Amino acid sequence: MKIGVQLWPQATNIKEMRAAWRTADAMSVDSIWTWDHFYPLSGDPEAT
Repeated sequence: MKIGVQLWPQATNIKEMRAAWRTADAMSVDSIWTWDHFYPLSGDPEAT
């Protein structure tokens, strides 16, 4: 079995994303996924 994680870039910043990537990497997950949406998919359209 392979384990992956998906991290949502909505309403976060690069510092928090990097910390999450490093945590996932330290857990030896097989893959880390995200997407390239620059605007929120739901919720506050002004969220960054």
